[in-house]
Amino acid sequence: MAAFPPGAVRDVGSEAELDTITSAAKTGVFFWAAWHEPSKPGGQMDTVWNKLAELHGPTGVRFARVEAEAVPTISERFGISVVPTFVLVEKGGKVAYTVEGADAPALTQKVQAFAAGVTEAAPAMESAAAGAGDGGEVGASGDLNARLAKLINSAPAILFMKGEPRAPRCGFSRKIVGLLEEHKVPFSTFDILQDEEVRQGLKTYSNWPTYPQLYVNGELIGGIDIVQEMAQEGDLAEQLGVTRAEQ
Repeated sequence: MAAFPPGAVRDVGSEAELDTITSAAKTGVFFWAAWHEPSKPGGQMDTVWNKLAELHGPTGVRFARVEAEAVPTISERFGISVVPTFVLVEKGGKVAYTVEGADAPALTQKVQAFAAGVTEAAPAMESAAAGAGDGGEVGASGDLNARLAKLINSAPAILFMKGEPRAPRCGFSRKIVGLLEEHKVPFSTFDILQDEEVRQGLKTYSNWPTYPQLYVNGELIGGIDIVQEMAQEGDLAEQLGVTRAEQ
């Protein structure tokens, strides 16, 4: 791999290349998409990222850029479901900070802390004994699971996505909406950006760490990769077991 000049931003095209970078130094990774104006080359957040590289690159932090949809293996590895997303990785691969969205002040603050060696404090955890003593933790978990089950079964086909069908907030959500509409699959949606409890809880409930997630008749079908494969194999609505929407 070519030299990594201080202050430069390197475009990364493979997991192996990224691993080589992160194994040698603290690294900031910027996930972007060509369809998202603020994050594409020359956009607002791209400009901010380049400026941060100029400021903090000489301190030993490396700055990388990954086109999220072009290198899905890296995006899936870090659970990327919205662009822009910035992941700050300690030397060796441990994630120190993650910043989602075009929030330049928050990004600047996190990069400054990262470069200075300040790590994000983990949330305080109550002891298992305390949780069991008052029943609060168990009750809260049970309430959330009941709510998730109700949501999943609220429509024959429901898509948990970032944004809405007419205004998706990530490329993966945009793609899966396009496939479902192209194949005349009737579906409802839930915008997980509007409910952090559902966003985090559903990943555990379904044992599926990324979004979007498609459910049919209360059963998890999967994300964009699985739906794409099904669409390539034939009639998507028929495979999902739903009635095609009228023309």
